[in-house]
Amino acid sequence: DEAICNMDQVKKVKAFSEADEGKILEAYNLIKQVKGNFDILVEKNK
Repeated sequence: DEAICNMDQVKKVKAFSEADEGKILEAYNLIKQVKGNFDILVEKNK
C-alpha cells in the first residue's frame, strides 16, 4: 500500500516539476530578453 502511495507522489511531483520547468524556461527567456535590451541600451549610451 505504501508503494502505491509513493508512486502517486512521484507522479504528482513529476507533473509539477514539468509544469515548473515550463515556467522556469519562460522566466529565463524573459530575463534573457530584458538583459539583451539592457545591453543594447548600455551600448547606445557608451
